[in-house]
Amino acid sequence: MSVLAIISEKCPAAAAEKLSESFETLRLPADPLLAPPVAHHPDMLTVTLDGKLFCHLEYYRLAHQVIDRIVERCKLDLICTAAPHASIYPLDVGLNALVLPDRQQVIARRSSLVPELLPYLAVDTRQGYAGCSTLYIDGTLVTADPSICRAGKRIGISTYKISGGDIQLPGYNTGFIGGCGGVWKDYVYIYGRANSCDTGNALLEFCRKKNFTIVELCNGPLSDFGGIQFIETVK
Repeated sequence: MSVLAIISEKCPAAAAEKLSESFETLRLPADPLLAPPVAHHPDMLTVTLDGKLFCHLEYYRLAHQVIDRIVERCKLDLICTAAPHASIYPLDVGLNALVLPDRQQVIARRSSLVPELLPYLAVDTRQGYAGCSTLYIDGTLVTADPSICRAGKRIGISTYKISGGDIQLPGYNTGFIGGCGGVWKDYVYIYGRANSCDTGNALLEFCRKKNFTIVELCNGPLSDFGGIQFIETVK
């Protein structure tokens, strides 16, 4: 089995190299319609769910080579939305949905979500950046956001509240835990050292309890690069 790791074009070289030891890495180029600090973040650019890859039509025209490769390798149906998007909130978060792969559903802010994802909405939340605000680990929502915690409880999903506020994201005061990495099998891959901040230490404690292994992809502080999307290829 081969697995793709979809990462930001600005993913640190050391992190990309370490990921490439176990996965085929593909870098997503930036979307010029989004704010520069997050324009290259995978959690702002694509959603993979139910055998489909969702992206904005304007972005596909720019990034068709890498998108087509993902679709071809993973045998996905491509869904391009014509919904407007721009750098100003909430027009920037139409695809920023938290995917629940075991349910084939998403948690998202209904009023911001692109129409094509609405049939997959499990529960509405006030947090427009649902995808980047949370790591979904072993059926638990790991997040600093209270609205995500409330949303999870409404649909019977356990939550693990962390402090947040100490993740690096240049251009903003803080980043989000979901943007710091991704989950594959019983491994949590993160950008930076977990023990560099309180949020990372809380993640370490949670993963120890769940018998998940944290893989630190690079040195330095825990940093938000828009997460990592893992997708199985199909022969």
